[in-house]
Amino acid sequence: MPTVIVDSNQVVSSDWYVKGPAWQELAEHCRAGALQIVVPQVVVKEAVGKFRAKANLALGHLSEIKVPLDVVLLCSQYEDSLRAALSGIGATMPPDVCIDVDTLVHRATMRMKPFNSAGNGFRDTIVWAHAKSRAEAGSQVVLISGDKGFGIDHDGVRRLDADLADELSDPSSVTVFSSIRDYLKSLPLRDGDEPDADTQAAVAAIQAIIDDDVAQVEINVAIALQSATTVVSGRVHRRGDR
Repeated sequence: MPTVIVDSNQVVSSDWYVKGPAWQELAEHCRAGALQIVVPQVVVKEAVGKFRAKANLALGHLSEIKVPLDVVLLCSQYEDSLRAALSGIGATMPPDVCIDVDTLVHRATMRMKPFNSAGNGFRDTIVWAHAKSRAEAGSQVVLISGDKGFGIDHDGVRRLDADLADELSDPSSVTVFSSIRDYLKSLPLRDGDEPDADTQAAVAAIQAIIDDDVAQVEINVAIALQSATTVVSGRVHRRGDR
């Protein structure tokens, strides 16, 4: 059973309360016993920190119109809600792996991944420590993060950074994905997941519209509106003739 470690960019600004379809589908796999969801403490703390930044920004705007906002209370409530939501989908939130300061300083000054060229990457290094420790303990680890410090895309597929892979006894024990959705797409369909013919047809029709160019879509909408207007106008005239 793989251990799926999820980074904060899968929460921040996109799904603050982990209620979206990607998180819920991941939760279904967890409830079925197909995987374990791990959200390290540093990820929760970073999400709350980003939420606080958003709240302070809102406070700046609201203060101009004399609207009170208790940021401390709001962030406390958000953290409680986030932790409850994560527990609700079966995620564990383990304490962060201890890394001594000398190791962090060495990685930062040497710009070792996941530190970037500017020396930023403290929190990502802790997330990597979670992934590495579990992989070395024998788990198959899936690391989901939009941060390129863990890897870059090759032909549409994200690969674990080569230097990070070299740190592992088995380089194949950790795989990376840029989003929960990308990871879910890689999973085989479960029994009953195959969409029926009507659903497939509907999806194909929607995809055809999406793939169409904007101009053609506008033409189609104009035609549809004109047809609807003609129908409504005809009904009005018929009612007036009664």
